[in-house]
Amino acid sequence: MLKINKMTDYSAMIITYLMQAKTANSTREIGQALNLGLATVRKCLKLLQIAGLVSATRGAEGGYQLAKPATTISLSALIRAVEGQAATGLTDCSVEPGICQHESSCSLRHNWINLSNALMAFLDDISIADMVQRHARRHLTALEANDV
Repeated sequence: MLKINKMTDYSAMIITYLMQAKTANSTREIGQALNLGLATVRKCLKLLQIAGLVSATRGAEGGYQLAKPATTISLSALIRAVEGQAATGLTDCSVEPGICQHESSCSLRHNWINLSNALMAFLDDISIADMVQRHARRHLTALEANDV
């Protein structure tokens, strides 16, 4: 099963929270709003800041906010920020040649590379804003169906 790790999931929650926030938010505010521990929030924010997805401002009015519009933050950028470049492949050999001892005789490596590239291209085309809009649209459709 393909699966993102918990830190990536938490980071996505943080990014979407910041996307909807009107002002910069402290680590404590983010943690309380999302029911996440401060250490987890700090770790996620550090990774997101290193990747240039969030920015921090010091001071009384400071806090964290998105470094760029949510429409320009792709799911692939979020995954790379938290999980690293190795997360861009379905198999180790599809990310970095020479890792597997069977590489020279493997007839599947080329297909794994193609599948990994297709998956990342798909994730490149989905922004954080898309994820929130799709959720909102699905929720709204369910509410409208109950009204009828």
